[in-house]
Amino acid sequence: MLNFENLKSANKKTQSLVNDKSDDYELILSEAISIIEQFNQTKYTNKNLLKKAADKLTECINLKSNRVEAYIFQAYIAHVFSNDELTNKFLKIAHYMDPRSELLKSFREMIANQIRNPRRLSFESQVSNSNSINEEKINNPVRIQRISRLK
Repeated sequence: MLNFENLKSANKKTQSLVNDKSDDYELILSEAISIIEQFNQTKYTNKNLLKKAADKLTECINLKSNRVEAYIFQAYIAHVFSNDELTNKFLKIAHYMDPRSELLKSFREMIANQIRNPRRLSFESQVSNSNSINEEKINNPVRIQRISRLK
């Protein structure tokens, strides 16, 4: 006969691991955004900072591939490197995961504004002050390769 107490204990351990992953995700995402902000403070000259941020975002995606934020910030980095193909790839993944994401909408608007009035993006400064991260989950994880090999 199955011991229900053992099952409950295993479930508590699993929930604890899931919560730890969420905490790690939030911390690493915050670090990545901070690095991107440092890049903006260098007046867009220190692209090595973006490579570090891309590594952090990849770590986020590996922790929680069903969260849209890391994909959108990866799209921002690819956009800064003028890699339209990779930018579109990340945006498509983000759109697939959460087509109503306010973060995604903001990023697309910034790209549209840049096309109409070319200048550097300062996307993350608008977003980093927002604490409204969508918690919606999907059951279709998408793995990506590291983009630290950007130009």
